[in-house]
Amino acid sequence: MKRIILYILLIFPFVVFSQSKTETILSQKLGPLNFMYFRSVDLGNKDTVIAIYIGFQNSEYNYVVDIKHIGITNKGDYQLLMKDLISVYKVLDAGQRVEMMSWDRAPLYVLGIYSWPLLRLEDGKPNGGYTYLKKNVLVNLIETMSQIEFGNESLLPKKSIADLLY
Repeated sequence: MKRIILYILLIFPFVVFSQSKTETILSQKLGPLNFMYFRSVDLGNKDTVIAIYIGFQNSEYNYVVDIKHIGITNKGDYQLLMKDLISVYKVLDAGQRVEMMSWDRAPLYVLGIYSWPLLRLEDGKPNGGYTYLKKNVLVNLIETMSQIEFGNESLLPKKSIADLLY
């Protein structure tokens, strides 16, 4: 017993625990998507990360919980995702049947129209997951993301899809 206590006392001082504090700026359930815009601060070294998390159940599995996600951690990737989402919306809104069209930004994400009129959203990683979005969920995602000025913790007024197209 004395040895166990001695080992614990010798090892414990060398174990470092890193703590972080996460603050949610915007969180919404959008159809099959869990959308979150948040700020995380590492309390040890004071590093701050502002990110977007879009989580979803992998549609490949019906009876197994397999949560996949897309993570956006910089303004350039945020702008690219918004541009691609609006491009997909324009294709879907035009009403012309498209056999196959994709916006491949792997390893970040892949957007594709494979089963008209559904949008396939993939996490962009090898052996990654995917989910399907209807047009109304796509619109809600675009409008929700319009409130974000990436890197800024205050939200902008939500814009309608019509305002974002022009």
